[in-house]
Amino acid sequence: EEMVGVARSSFPQLTFDVGDAEKLPYPDNSFDVVVSSLVLHYMKDLNKVMSEVARTLRRDGTFTFSMHHPLFKNHRSILVDG
Repeated sequence: EEMVGVARSSFPQLTFDVGDAEKLPYPDNSFDVVVSSLVLHYMKDLNKVMSEVARTLRRDGTFTFSMHHPLFKNHRSILVDG
């Protein structure tokens, strides 16, 4: 919620909400695009999250997400030979 407060003060013309990804507070077919940045790996039940994404996306909508990659979680350099 603190980050949302920063976003609200930085972009007062936009709307920011805090909610539960496993039970989104939006009606069916609400969005053309759903974006999830570095969140999915924290979710207990990905099936519920993906169901909510599918429920709230309009037909032919786009779901864009990013996740931490296990090779980049470690900050040491990885050398590949060959």
